[in-house]
This record gives sequence, structure tokens and C-alpha cells, in this order.
Amino acid sequence: MKMLLLMILNTKLECKTRTVLIAFSDPSVTGVKKTALEEVGPEALVHIIQAHVLSGRCLGSAKEGKAKFLAFHNALEIFLHAPRSQEIKDRSLVYAIFSGLLLCCKSGTTLFSKNIAIEYEEELVQSFVNTARQNKDPAHICRALAAQALSFAGKEGQLLKAIETQHKLESLYSAEDHSELVSQVYGSDRAAQSYGVCALWYDLLGMETELKQQIDYVILRLLPKMDPKNVHNSFMLLFPVLCCMKKRGLGSQAKAIFNSQIVQKFDKYYGEGKSTFFLPMYKSVEILFGLAGGEWLSSSAELINWALKPETGSFSYHMESGAISIGRDGKGVVAEICLLLAKHQPHHDSCIQRLVEKSIRLVQESLQRFGRIRVNEFANEENQKVLAALLNFQSIRLN
Repeated sequence: MKMLLLMILNTKLECKTRTVLIAFSDPSVTGVKKTALEEVGPEALVHIIQAHVLSGRCLGSAKEGKAKFLAFHNALEIFLHAPRSQEIKDRSLVYAIFSGLLLCCKSGTTLFSKNIAIEYEEELVQSFVNTARQNKDPAHICRALAAQALSFAGKEGQLLKAIETQHKLESLYSAEDHSELVSQVYGSDRAAQSYGVCALWYDLLGMETELKQQIDYVILRLLPKMDPKNVHNSFMLLFPVLCCMKKRGLGSQAKAIFNSQIVQKFDKYYGEGKSTFFLPMYKSVEILFGLAGGEWLSSSAELINWALKPETGSFSYHMESGAISIGRDGKGVVAEICLLLAKHQPHHDSCIQRLVEKSIRLVQESLQRFGRIRVNEFANEENQKVLAALLNFQSIRLN
């Protein structure tokens, strides 16, 4: 790990109005020289590290991605190398740093080349698991195993290893004992969320029996133990499962669960004027699940007008990169909505061409942006199906 950390030498990053210089041959931490930390005691170091972690969590747009990585990376540097850091009694402080860095790895916002980033992620995950095991922290072991499973899923031919790691997690995890702590440290229950993502892996491997069991477990046994106010956690847990249900003709059921467990919970606990990370996708997801389940309005004119608005299908890169790895991205969802609406219109309807053109544009943008990332394989396969259906529809209905 230390050798990989030292690979970022003299890396310069423009971060809004200031330049952050990281030079680990003479380390500085967002402008604070290492020598300035020599007399800083353990309590003050904890506050400094926590400030960097908080900074990393607050940063999130595409432009801020590398600054986010540096915030977590600097926190780890202080934790590992500040002269008095070994006096920090609560070593669990490092877990949130590991988690933040791994999220940066998944979104591709590190400062490394592709090959080095893969090696960095592998060592980071293993350090996370080893540290949690050494400290005998079951809740953090579960979070670390979730990260390790996702790391395996991002590599070619290693989905079975991902599932094997998920089984290790499931043998340790208890929602009653661990969910609250994991949510406090990591912002949401990323150990529980791994149950949902595992459904995608079963789908990709054609393991239908295991997939059905996973869907039932998540909805009937795990979800009721989650904090209903944490709608972000509910989305992360349920969205992969609901995408698998929709794929199997259960769109109406998926819509009902999405509405009752996510949309209505957000309205109840937060309401108008409030926000949450995936809120911009709520309407699109509800519409897609409904249309896929055969639910049509007596007149689809309102839906078509909405779908053809220029802003419909425009989402932040940061949100899209999070959504696509757990089922579908917003562009792919809206592209499929446009396809379904076009198919439902009379042959002479003038809007068909515009729906098809927009759908093709959106799905191609999604595939161009995310199509080569293996952890997005489920969504990419769905988007490829949408594109094939569009081209077929175009050749038959519009020529």
C-alpha cells in the first residue's frame, strides 16, 4: 500500500479557485506541510482527518471528482504518516477513508492510469478487509467484504468470486446488530446494499433460483429492518432488485414497491424543497416500471410531451455513475421510455420519429460513457437490447 501511495508524486490539481499540491517526497496536506503536523497531538489529528473525510463526502460533481479523491487520500496520508498518528486510539477512523477512496475508484476519479488504479483498488480493498479483521469489528468486516465483492464484480470472469465473498458477508451480517453502525460511519448501509447488487450478478450468470431467493430476501426480510427515513439507502438496496423484476415482466410490482418504499417515504419524511442523491431519477424510474408493466394512460400525450422536453434525460455525471452500477442509468431509463412510447403510438403519429431519435441518442451516449466498465454489465446489456430494438423498430416502422 505504501509504495502505491507514493506513486502520486508532484501531482497538481486545479480545485476551483485554489491549487492543491501533493508532493509526497515532502508531503503537504492541502497546504499544510508535514513539518507543521509534527507537534499536533492525536486529538487534533482526528479533527483534521475528519475534516478531510467530510470534505471528500461533500465533493461529488464530475469537476470535483479528483478533489474528492485527494481529500480522502490526504486523510489516509495523515492517518498513516503524521508523526503522532500512532497515538490515535480509535483506529476505526480509517474505515470511512477506505470507503471513500473505494467509491472514487469505482467512479474512475483517481489520479492513476487504468492499470495502476486497478492495482491500487485491489490493495486498498485487501487492506480494508485485513484492518477490519485485525480489529475484530464485524460491522466493518461486512462493509469491507461488500467492497471486496464489488471489486471482484468489476473484473472479467470473477462474478463467482464476488458471489463467494457476498456469501461470507451474509454469514456475518445482522441488520439488527450492524445496520445502524454501518449507516453512521458510511452514510448508508453499504453492507446491506450488497445484497441488492448481488441480484445483478445472479442475473448475469443465469442463476434464476438464487436470484428469486435474493429478491425475496431483500424485499421481505431485509428491507423491513432498514431505517425507512434513509431513502438513499432504500434506493441503493432496492433498485438492483427492482430492475431484475422489471426485466422478468414484473414491472407493475416493481413500480408499486418503488413508489411505496422510496417515493412515498421521501415525501413523508422530507417533502417538497428537499433533496436526495437519486431524486432526479424517481419520475423516470416510476414511468419505466409502469410502462414495462403494461400500465398506459388513456392518453399518452402528457408522457410524450414530458419525454421530448430537452431537459428530460439530462442528469449529472456523478449521479449517473452511481446509478448505472446498481441497475440502470438515467439516460438508459429515459431511452427505454421513449422506445416504449414510440411503439405504442399509431403508425402515422408525427412524434414517433422524434421519440426514436432521442432514444437512440440517449442510449448511445450511455454506452459511450459507461459501456466499457465491467461493473456496469447489467445496465450495459439492457441498454444494448434497447438500442437493438430501436434500430429494428426504425427499419420496420420508419422506412
